[in-house]
Amino acid sequence: MTWTIPDVQPYTQGRVSFAASVSDQTAGSIRITVGTEVDGASYQTEKTVPVLQKNRLTIYNELTGSGKELYENEESVFLVRLWDERGNELAGTYSYSGSREGTMRSGDRLSLAGNEFITIDPADFKNCAYEVTRIEDGNQAAGHGQSGTIQERGSGAWFTRSVQDDSGRQIFGKGETYLLTETTRYSDAGSDAGERISSRFSFTLDENSSVSAIGAYDQETETQIEKRDLLTGEAVAGVTLQLADENGTVIAEWETDGEPYDLSGLTPGQRYRVTEVEPAPGYGCALDMTFTVNEDGAPEQLVMEDRQTHVAISKKDITNGEELPGSTSGGDRFRRHSG
Repeated sequence: MTWTIPDVQPYTQGRVSFAASVSDQTAGSIRITVGTEVDGASYQTEKTVPVLQKNRLTIYNELTGSGKELYENEESVFLVRLWDERGNELAGTYSYSGSREGTMRSGDRLSLAGNEFITIDPADFKNCAYEVTRIEDGNQAAGHGQSGTIQERGSGAWFTRSVQDDSGRQIFGKGETYLLTETTRYSDAGSDAGERISSRFSFTLDENSSVSAIGAYDQETETQIEKRDLLTGEAVAGVTLQLADENGTVIAEWETDGEPYDLSGLTPGQRYRVTEVEPAPGYGCALDMTFTVNEDGAPEQLVMEDRQTHVAISKKDITNGEELPGSTSGGDRFRRHSG
């Protein structure tokens, strides 16, 4: 069977229904394959549908809609009860087969995933009454044939749940070029600082909506340099720093303000030198710091640490070298630390 549906617009939905007859020799289920062709592109989906069996009860947990693949593993629970012709609840155990196999008693609860089914055999009992209740789980499902009598040709209780794929989508145009950006979130950083652009590339769609060209974009390197007190770990402001490349060419010079200084566009794999031109008041100059930018362009943070200066002055007796009492004065402690 073939249907032609003209002028279908993106994001629109529709339904096609058909009925098929099966012979008495048909097994417990049939598989239906549906193919869709749009602008030369083919798509295919399959569905297994149970077939009623003589003097048996079939329970079908049907899942429909564009989101059926997303929710097919979610299970629904059904309470099943059976009575004989006199209204007595059946005792004993009864076998079932289909998507799952096992035995059950009247009053048992059975679980079925999306589009699964089972067929229950009440053994030698004829014209049994039945009732199938879907246990409430917050999902809406339409029930059909939930109670009645098991007919000679077989009876069925089926429950239909329609689910939609609400994932975000973007409509692309033929012949258009798009830029795809990948952002990586780092768990050891804050919500803003922890997000970095890790990759970019462009692609172009041809007239058949196939990708015809892919272009790569170089990732710009990101480097942060900050100045901290070695002992307290606090940021140090008022320090003049200078960045030079391997050839000694000065690339940047700045005064620290207590926040990391951002340097973008440094060459991956190249060595650079940070020089402290003028220290902050109360600090000595740190040794130069050299570093190599990551080859893969991954962001990095460099910390240059200083210690406060300290100068001690004392007076000694020139004749015996002993320190004179009350003659010691303290200043700043002077130490240098290379980051």
